[in-house]
Amino acid sequence: MNKGLALALSAALAVLAVAGLRRSWTAREREAERNSVQIAAAARDLTAGTAVSLQDLTLQSRPEPYADPGLVRGGDARSILGRTLLNERRAGEAIAWADLAEASRSLSEAVPPGQRAFTIRVDETTGVGGHLHPNARVDVLGVFDLPSSDDPEGPARVVCRTVASNVTILAAGERSGGDAPGEGYATVTLAVSPEEAQALALASREGELTLVLRNPADLEAAPPGEADLASVLDPAGVEARGERREERVRIIRGGGDDPR
Repeated sequence: MNKGLALALSAALAVLAVAGLRRSWTAREREAERNSVQIAAAARDLTAGTAVSLQDLTLQSRPEPYADPGLVRGGDARSILGRTLLNERRAGEAIAWADLAEASRSLSEAVPPGQRAFTIRVDETTGVGGHLHPNARVDVLGVFDLPSSDDPEGPARVVCRTVASNVTILAAGERSGGDAPGEGYATVTLAVSPEEAQALALASREGELTLVLRNPADLEAAPPGEADLASVLDPAGVEARGERREERVRIIRGGGDDPR
């Protein structure tokens, strides 16, 4: 075989090899397309707290084996419109269901079975300075003018009592669990027992109610009893309350028994 013929055969074999590779890659691409899924991704940089809109989303194709089941599929993209983004997403990053707040439910659906929704009007002082939010836990204090037991006709005695302890907030204003943060609120809705609802209805009519925010890890019931002006200003009472507060802090931080 002469040299020219050998070169021609080599060139022909190279062309056939390239063509074969192209067909192979094309077949693989077609197979990948058949086995790919559409994933919802951020079309632009999105900050936490964003209410997802159609303009915020784009679709990406990914091979099925590499598409995490926790990612939002393209077919579900419209169902997340209006949902609140919990985590920052950069442009092009896939969006997972875990990145989204729960869809808003009607308030009646959020009330636990056996409990009732009770709404209290609040201001900056009685509502913990605007720091209340759904799922936070609070105690409800009431301040009342009570007739003196010694002299019913005399001046009223002002007392403070815990009306409800360790109750869950269902909504702050019109914002319930899963909704985006609001600008403010004038009411707070609590999940309470029917008996607590009766007590709160009476207390809200006869006195002034104040909410006090709890640490979510503190599930101990508020101590019974009441405070009046005399006990509040008594130096011994001030010292005793301070000691009890410090003891509770030490026990909670140390993870020991419930504070007493």
